[in-house]
Amino acid sequence: MCFSATASFGAGAVLTTAGVVSLRHASEARQILFAGIPLVFAFQQAVEGCVWLALTHRLPAGLAQPATYTFLFLAQVVWPFYIPLAMMVLERQRWRRNILTGISCLGILAAMSRAWSLLSHDVFARTLDHHISYRYDHATAYGEYGLALYLLLLVVPTFLSGIRWMWTFGVAILLSYVLAEIVFAEFAISVWCFFAAIISVCVFAIVRTMHPVSGNPPIRETPVAPLDGNRSGIAPVGRKILNVPSNGP
Repeated sequence: MCFSATASFGAGAVLTTAGVVSLRHASEARQILFAGIPLVFAFQQAVEGCVWLALTHRLPAGLAQPATYTFLFLAQVVWPFYIPLAMMVLERQRWRRNILTGISCLGILAAMSRAWSLLSHDVFARTLDHHISYRYDHATAYGEYGLALYLLLLVVPTFLSGIRWMWTFGVAILLSYVLAEIVFAEFAISVWCFFAAIISVCVFAIVRTMHPVSGNPPIRETPVAPLDGNRSGIAPVGRKILNVPSNGP
Protein backbone atom coordinates (compact mmCIF):
# COMPACT_ATOMS: atom_id res chain seq x y z
CA MET A 1 0.00 0.00 0.00
CA CYS A 2 1.12 3.59 -0.49
CA PHE A 3 2.47 5.68 2.38
CA SER A 4 3.96 3.24 4.93
CA ALA A 5 3.91 -0.06 6.75
CA THR A 6 1.87 1.59 9.51
CA ALA A 7 -0.84 2.50 7.02
CA SER A 8 -0.89 -1.05 5.65
CA PHE A 9 -1.22 -2.62 9.08
CA GLY A 10 -3.78 -0.01 10.10
CA ALA A 11 -5.89 -0.77 7.02
CA GLY A 12 -5.55 -4.46 7.82
CA ALA A 13 -6.88 -3.88 11.34
CA VAL A 14 -9.90 -1.93 10.05
CA LEU A 15 -10.63 -4.58 7.43
CA THR A 16 -10.33 -7.37 9.98
CA THR A 17 -12.99 -5.67 12.10
CA ALA A 18 -15.21 -5.18 9.06
CA GLY A 19 -14.76 -8.81 8.05
CA VAL A 20 -15.60 -10.19 11.48
CA VAL A 21 -18.72 -8.02 11.74
CA SER A 22 -19.78 -9.01 8.21
CA LEU A 23 -19.41 -12.70 9.01
CA ARG A 24 -21.45 -12.28 12.18
CA HIS A 25 -24.24 -10.75 10.11
CA ALA A 26 -24.13 -13.51 7.50
CA SER A 27 -27.38 -15.38 8.06
CA GLU A 28 -26.72 -18.25 5.65
CA ALA A 29 -23.73 -20.39 4.73
CA ARG A 30 -23.88 -19.18 1.13
CA GLN A 31 -23.03 -15.65 2.33
CA ILE A 32 -19.75 -16.61 4.00
CA LEU A 33 -17.47 -16.28 0.95
CA PHE A 34 -18.76 -12.80 0.18
CA ALA A 35 -18.81 -11.65 3.79
CA GLY A 36 -15.22 -12.86 4.16
CA ILE A 37 -13.84 -10.54 1.44
CA PRO A 38 -12.64 -7.89 3.95
CA LEU A 39 -10.70 -10.57 5.85
CA VAL A 40 -8.84 -11.66 2.71
CA PHE A 41 -8.01 -8.03 1.94
CA ALA A 42 -6.91 -7.58 5.56
CA PHE A 43 -4.43 -10.43 5.19
CA GLN A 44 -3.24 -8.95 1.89
CA GLN A 45 -2.63 -5.56 3.50
CA ALA A 46 -0.76 -7.19 6.39
CA VAL A 47 1.45 -9.03 3.90
CA GLU A 48 2.27 -5.77 2.14
CA GLY A 49 3.08 -4.27 5.51
CA CYS A 50 5.68 -7.02 5.85
CA VAL A 51 7.03 -6.11 2.40
CA TRP A 52 7.44 -2.55 3.64
CA LEU A 53 9.28 -3.68 6.78
CA ALA A 54 11.59 -5.99 4.84
CA LEU A 55 12.42 -3.37 2.20
CA THR A 56 13.19 -0.78 4.90
CA HIS A 57 15.32 -3.29 6.85
CA ARG A 58 13.03 -3.48 9.87
CA LEU A 59 12.58 -7.17 9.09
CA PRO A 60 15.22 -9.52 7.66
CA ALA A 61 15.80 -8.62 4.00
CA GLY A 62 15.32 -12.27 3.07
CA LEU A 63 11.60 -11.95 3.84
CA ALA A 64 11.06 -9.36 1.11
CA GLN A 65 10.93 -11.86 -1.74
CA PRO A 66 8.47 -14.38 -0.23
CA ALA A 67 6.28 -11.53 1.05
CA THR A 68 6.29 -9.98 -2.43
CA TYR A 69 5.28 -13.26 -4.02
CA THR A 70 2.52 -13.71 -1.45
CA PHE A 71 1.13 -10.23 -2.03
CA LEU A 72 1.13 -10.63 -5.81
CA PHE A 73 -0.40 -14.10 -5.52
CA LEU A 74 -3.31 -12.65 -3.57
CA ALA A 75 -3.69 -9.67 -5.90
CA GLN A 76 -3.24 -11.43 -9.23
CA VAL A 77 -4.31 -15.04 -8.63
CA VAL A 78 -6.86 -15.20 -5.81
CA TRP A 79 -9.27 -12.40 -6.77
CA PRO A 80 -9.98 -13.48 -10.39
CA PHE A 81 -11.66 -16.67 -9.13
CA TYR A 82 -12.71 -15.63 -5.62
CA ILE A 83 -15.07 -12.81 -6.65
CA PRO A 84 -16.96 -14.79 -9.36
CA LEU A 85 -17.18 -17.80 -7.05
CA ALA A 86 -18.60 -15.69 -4.20
CA MET A 87 -21.21 -14.23 -6.58
CA MET A 88 -22.13 -17.69 -7.90
CA VAL A 89 -22.59 -19.19 -4.43
CA LEU A 90 -24.84 -16.29 -3.43
CA GLU A 91 -27.12 -16.54 -6.44
CA ARG A 92 -30.52 -18.26 -6.24
CA GLN A 93 -31.91 -17.65 -9.71
CA ARG A 94 -30.93 -20.54 -11.98
CA TRP A 95 -30.09 -18.57 -15.12
CA ARG A 96 -27.90 -16.12 -13.22
CA ARG A 97 -26.22 -18.96 -11.36
CA ASN A 98 -25.50 -20.83 -14.61
CA ILE A 99 -23.80 -17.77 -16.13
CA LEU A 100 -21.82 -17.10 -12.96
CA THR A 101 -20.74 -20.74 -12.86
CA GLY A 102 -19.26 -20.33 -16.34
CA ILE A 103 -17.49 -17.13 -15.32
CA SER A 104 -16.17 -18.85 -12.18
CA CYS A 105 -14.69 -21.63 -14.31
CA LEU A 106 -13.04 -19.01 -16.52
CA GLY A 107 -11.72 -17.32 -13.40
CA ILE A 108 -10.19 -20.56 -12.15
CA LEU A 109 -8.45 -21.08 -15.49
CA ALA A 110 -7.16 -17.51 -15.48
CA ALA A 111 -5.95 -17.89 -11.90
CA MET A 112 -4.09 -21.11 -12.72
CA SER A 113 -2.42 -19.44 -15.69
CA ARG A 114 -1.40 -16.43 -13.64
CA ALA A 115 -0.12 -18.62 -10.79
CA TRP A 116 2.07 -20.64 -13.15
CA SER A 117 3.42 -17.48 -14.79
CA LEU A 118 4.03 -15.75 -11.46
CA LEU A 119 5.91 -18.70 -9.98
CA SER A 120 8.02 -19.20 -13.10
CA HIS A 121 9.32 -15.61 -13.24
CA ASP A 122 11.24 -13.36 -10.93
CA VAL A 123 9.43 -10.53 -9.16
CA PHE A 124 10.89 -7.40 -7.63
CA ALA A 125 9.63 -4.79 -5.21
CA ARG A 126 11.15 -1.45 -4.21
CA THR A 127 10.08 1.60 -2.28
CA LEU A 128 9.86 4.83 -4.22
CA ASP A 129 8.23 8.14 -3.20
CA HIS A 130 6.34 6.54 -0.30
CA HIS A 131 4.96 3.79 -2.51
CA ILE A 132 5.89 0.23 -3.38
CA SER A 133 6.63 -0.47 -7.01
CA TYR A 134 6.28 -4.09 -8.15
CA ARG A 135 8.08 -5.37 -11.22
CA TYR A 136 7.52 -8.83 -12.67
CA ASP A 137 8.50 -10.23 -16.07
CA HIS A 138 5.32 -12.20 -16.59
CA ALA A 139 3.21 -9.02 -16.83
CA THR A 140 4.18 -8.53 -20.48
CA ALA A 141 2.77 -11.96 -21.33
CA TYR A 142 -0.76 -10.72 -20.63
CA GLY A 143 -0.72 -7.15 -21.82
CA GLU A 144 -3.93 -5.22 -22.23
CA TYR A 145 -6.01 -8.32 -22.98
CA GLY A 146 -4.96 -9.97 -19.74
CA LEU A 147 -5.76 -6.80 -17.81
CA ALA A 148 -9.18 -6.53 -19.46
CA LEU A 149 -9.96 -10.15 -18.57
CA TYR A 150 -8.84 -9.56 -14.99
CA LEU A 151 -11.17 -6.58 -14.57
CA LEU A 152 -14.06 -8.37 -16.28
CA LEU A 153 -13.74 -11.28 -13.88
CA LEU A 154 -13.95 -8.92 -10.93
CA VAL A 155 -16.61 -6.50 -12.16
CA VAL A 156 -19.06 -8.35 -14.45
CA PRO A 157 -20.20 -10.90 -11.81
CA THR A 158 -21.35 -8.06 -9.54
CA PHE A 159 -23.67 -6.79 -12.28
CA LEU A 160 -25.04 -10.26 -12.95
CA SER A 161 -25.82 -10.82 -9.29
CA GLY A 162 -29.44 -10.60 -8.22
CA ILE A 163 -28.38 -9.21 -4.83
CA ARG A 164 -29.57 -5.67 -4.23
CA TRP A 165 -26.83 -3.02 -4.48
CA MET A 166 -24.18 -5.57 -5.47
CA TRP A 167 -23.49 -3.59 -8.64
CA THR A 168 -22.17 -0.71 -6.52
CA PHE A 169 -19.36 -2.96 -5.35
CA GLY A 170 -18.36 -3.63 -8.96
CA VAL A 171 -18.54 0.05 -9.94
CA ALA A 172 -16.34 0.98 -6.97
CA ILE A 173 -13.75 -1.65 -7.94
CA LEU A 174 -13.65 -0.44 -11.55
CA LEU A 175 -13.44 3.27 -10.72
CA SER A 176 -10.73 2.71 -8.12
CA TYR A 177 -8.63 0.81 -10.65
CA VAL A 178 -9.03 3.52 -13.28
CA LEU A 179 -8.01 6.14 -10.69
CA ALA A 180 -4.97 4.10 -9.65
CA GLU A 181 -3.85 3.69 -13.28
CA ILE A 182 -4.28 7.39 -14.09
CA VAL A 183 -2.80 8.93 -10.95
CA PHE A 184 -0.39 6.23 -9.72
CA ALA A 185 0.53 4.37 -12.91
CA GLU A 186 3.86 3.00 -11.69
CA PHE A 187 2.37 1.89 -8.38
CA ALA A 188 -1.06 0.82 -9.68
CA ILE A 189 -1.03 -2.69 -8.18
CA SER A 190 -0.22 -1.52 -4.67
CA VAL A 191 -2.44 1.57 -4.70
CA TRP A 192 -5.41 -0.16 -6.34
CA CYS A 193 -5.30 -3.04 -3.87
CA PHE A 194 -5.47 -0.48 -1.07
CA PHE A 195 -8.46 1.27 -2.68
CA ALA A 196 -10.20 -2.05 -3.29
CA ALA A 197 -9.50 -3.09 0.29
CA ILE A 198 -11.10 0.04 1.68
CA ILE A 199 -14.03 -0.35 -0.73
CA SER A 200 -14.55 -3.88 0.57
CA VAL A 201 -15.81 -2.35 3.81
CA CYS A 202 -19.07 -1.77 1.91
CA VAL A 203 -19.41 -5.58 1.87
CA PHE A 204 -20.79 -5.21 5.38
CA ALA A 205 -23.53 -2.86 4.14
CA ILE A 206 -24.49 -5.28 1.36
CA VAL A 207 -24.54 -8.26 3.71
CA ARG A 208 -26.97 -6.39 5.95
CA THR A 209 -29.39 -6.04 3.03
CA MET A 210 -29.51 -9.80 2.53
CA HIS A 211 -32.31 -11.72 4.20
CA PRO A 212 -32.63 -15.50 4.34
CA VAL A 213 -35.50 -16.93 2.37
CA SER A 214 -37.84 -18.41 4.92
CA GLY A 215 -39.10 -21.92 4.56
CA ASN A 216 -42.69 -22.77 5.38
CA PRO A 217 -44.74 -19.75 6.43
CA PRO A 218 -45.68 -19.61 10.09
CA ILE A 219 -49.04 -21.03 11.09
CA ARG A 220 -51.59 -18.25 11.06
CA GLU A 221 -54.40 -18.09 13.53
CA THR A 222 -57.88 -16.88 12.72
CA PRO A 223 -60.04 -15.34 15.43
CA VAL A 224 -63.44 -16.98 15.85
CA ALA A 225 -66.23 -16.71 18.31
CA PRO A 226 -65.34 -18.40 21.63
CA LEU A 227 -66.55 -21.95 22.01
CA ASP A 228 -66.80 -24.06 25.13
CA GLY A 229 -63.36 -25.41 25.94
CA ASN A 230 -61.61 -22.76 23.85
CA ARG A 231 -61.57 -19.62 25.92
CA SER A 232 -59.04 -17.91 23.68
CA GLY A 233 -61.40 -17.67 20.76
CA ILE A 234 -58.55 -18.66 18.38
CA ALA A 235 -58.73 -21.61 16.01
CA PRO A 236 -55.78 -22.74 13.90
CA VAL A 237 -56.32 -22.42 10.14
CA GLY A 238 -57.35 -25.72 8.64
CA ARG A 239 -59.33 -26.96 11.63
CA LYS A 240 -62.99 -27.46 10.79
CA ILE A 241 -65.27 -25.56 13.10
CA LEU A 242 -68.60 -27.27 13.62
CA ASN A 243 -71.78 -25.34 14.02
CA VAL A 244 -73.20 -26.39 17.37
CA PRO A 245 -76.97 -25.89 17.50
CA SER A 246 -78.21 -23.96 20.44
CA ASN A 247 -80.64 -25.57 22.91
CA GLY A 248 -83.34 -23.05 22.24
CA PRO A 249 -87.01 -23.89 21.50
